[in-house]
Parts: sequence; structure tokens; C-alpha cells
Amino acid sequence: MNGVYLPKFFEILIYISNNKGIILTQLAQEVNMPRPSTWVVVNDLEKLGYITKVISKKNRLKKLIYLTDKGKRYAQCLEEIKNGIIKITREEEI
Repeated sequence: MNGVYLPKFFEILIYISNNKGIILTQLAQEVNMPRPSTWVVVNDLEKLGYITKVISKKNRLKKLIYLTDKGKRYAQCLEEIKNGIIKITREEEI
């Protein structure tokens, strides 16, 4: 995340935003978390209405993870905050 720390909850939400239809195993690898821990966060995000899981048409054993409209709005805000932090950090380094 460009050296900027974000809690895993936020990192996962942003990652799903940029990788629509990702599966849990791939998500866990990309955010460097154990799969069971990632599953807990994903389930919490689903309960909060930020994501939805859809059964894959190609492989019914896999669930694809997508943001809901609510999740898209929230991820957009998080991206703006992250970019603001990165900008401030870079300005301070100059």
C-alpha cells in the first residue's frame, strides 16, 4: 500500500474495489493474511452491506466477491483518504 498502513478491513475493501470478482484464496494472498482471517473480515463486510458473494458460473464451488453500491461509495472515500495521506507524506519528504 505504498508504505501507508491501513487496517486490513480498509485494505481488503480497497483491494476488492480494484479487483472485482476476486475469490477468497486470491484475496488472502494479495493482502497477506491467512485465509481464515480473511474470511472473517469478508463475512463482516458482507454483514455490513459493503460486499456481496456470488457463486461462480464456471465453478460452483467458488464464490466471487464484489462490492455493493454502498461498498463502492465507501471504498471511493477510503481511496481519497489514502491518496491524501500519500500526498502529505511525499510533501513532508521533500
